Amino acid sequence: MQFARSLAGPRFIVLSAMLAIASTALSGIACAQQKGALEMGYDVGLAIQVNDSHASSFDDANVDFSLQVPASDVVALTTLRLGYLFSERSELESRFGFGSFGDSGGGESESWTTFGLDYAHHFDNGQHHPFLRAGGRWIAIGHEFGPDISQLGLDAGFGMKSDIGHQLATRVDVGAARFFDTDNRVGHWDVSLAFGISFFTR
Repeated sequence: MQFARSLAGPRFIVLSAMLAIASTALSGIACAQQKGALEMGYDVGLAIQVNDSHASSFDDANVDFSLQVPASDVVALTTLRLGYLFSERSELESRFGFGSFGDSGGGESESWTTFGLDYAHHFDNGQHHPFLRAGGRWIAIGHEFGPDISQLGLDAGFGMKSDIGHQLATRVDVGAARFFDTDNRVGHWDVSLAFGISFFTR
């Protein structure tokens, strides 16, 4: 009887209230990614671009390391995402990027505009959402003293979203994109690692 009375005391009531609050918070986190929601995101990261080469060894290939803030699968300095969730596991996601680069020595400057469209499949609808994505990419490069260049490509990636609130999530994304040859630019591979934040409308 003394043990039963102690359970009914103030400490037990406070503990029960804390557990109830924690359970409510976790249930809210778990439903951050809902059917019909829009996902708006912003990424930063690091990308490696490897241009095609007819050299006999990989050592002779043109390898370009580009620090991108934010990053995309191409050499763009800003990446924004907008997605629509058809269900808790299926999403159509668009990406838009733009940026510029100028030679500090007074040389030619370039600007980039990129667009991508992916389908993403999420394997869990709890607090953590591993995903696979695949789609297409388009990039347009403007030169100050030369013709503009555009390229088409395909890309795929995988990653993880982790809910940090009812409408917020962090995102880690590893991607690889293949851009095809054009008359003005060789094809190339882009490999990227990006970290971002996502906001869901519901």
